[in-house]
Amino acid sequence: MALSIRSMSRNSKSVKAMQTAAICIGKIEKDFSLFAVTLGQFSMIDAIQHCLAEMGPSVVSVWTWCIADYELETFEWLLRAGNIKSARLVIDRAGEQQVGKHRRDKSGAVKHEAQGVLMRRWKEKFGADSIRVVHNHAKIATLDNGEFKVVIRGSMNLNHNPRFEQMDLTEGAGAFDLIREIEDSLPVMAENYSRQDVDNATGAHAVFTPEQLIPFTLKGGLKVWAK
Repeated sequence: MALSIRSMSRNSKSVKAMQTAAICIGKIEKDFSLFAVTLGQFSMIDAIQHCLAEMGPSVVSVWTWCIADYELETFEWLLRAGNIKSARLVIDRAGEQQVGKHRRDKSGAVKHEAQGVLMRRWKEKFGADSIRVVHNHAKIATLDNGEFKVVIRGSMNLNHNPRFEQMDLTEGAGAFDLIREIEDSLPVMAENYSRQDVDNATGAHAVFTPEQLIPFTLKGGLKVWAK
């Protein structure tokens, strides 16, 4: 089934995407704007991969909550890609800590620390300051090749997910510059960082009172992702 295009102008379109990221996104142009509803047949990594193929060597950033076990292979692609000039990863504190854990299977044996290895390799390739740890649930990617500034954001995780997902892609300075400004303001955490350090880096205390934040602390015991 081809794209179902509900509205289109020269640089803006809204589609129900039923095929690949390449078919959905197409050619990157100045001031390009896309809104797409998918069935999860492609992921954030797929969208990044297509944009890199269109744009060539680029500076990239990726925002994610965590890297799940089933997303390791797609994340691995970022480490192998030859046309990423430099990269930055913005990841949630819980997600970053999860990648360093030794998880045990039902027999009690320690599983391979694959996620932790990825984090170490990311730093080895892109630099010790290439990871920012905050409280984050945003799924965002940015690409800059010196001519185009692309922002991808949506509900998609790093891997494909067979359910309704949504994606926005824009080219231009507005949203891109705001995201870069926020990224540049985030500190690089020391190896023995505390939760308070992450709280301060995120800045949620600037818009919530301490009492409002209590349910989201360890003391409050609320896990917003719990089912």
